Amino acid sequence: MRRVGGTATAKVSATGAVLVALLAGCVTQAANAPSPRASAVSPTADPSGATTTVCKQIRSDVASRMSSLGEALGDYLGYQAADDDDAVEDAREAVTAQVKELGAAIARAGGAANDAAIREAASKASAAVDRVAVSSDLFSGLDSLPDIPAAIDKISDAAQPIADACN
Repeated sequence: MRRVGGTATAKVSATGAVLVALLAGCVTQAANAPSPRASAVSPTADPSGATTTVCKQIRSDVASRMSSLGEALGDYLGYQAADDDDAVEDAREAVTAQVKELGAAIARAGGAANDAAIREAASKASAAVDRVAVSSDLFSGLDSLPDIPAAIDKISDAAQPIADACN
């Protein structure tokens, strides 16, 4: 089963790279440019909430969670192949928790944004990722390693609002 998990990790990491790539363009000059009336140094501006900083944090959070999500999906498939119903349920709960953690990370990082559009997109993406996490649809059709990209696509589609806002 470790072999299945390792292969799943590689597939999820590769597929996760697509999600990270969607977020890679998370820099917009317009969102970070000072307003024409603003001075170059604004005492109320929080650099940690700058769009580039927030989007970079979201990309980092997504990338760092792909490996553990891959392991959880691999464990799920391994236990499913072994017909170990109790372990399948535990692994399913672990996958669900991983996806919920991803949604929470998007909400946390996006909520710190100075730009209202980024905050709104992060909120929408987080809510959509949470819906995927609790939906039985995430696991429908997840029977073997080749099915993992489709499961990851469901998460990626849910995170699309923040990907769009960061591009």
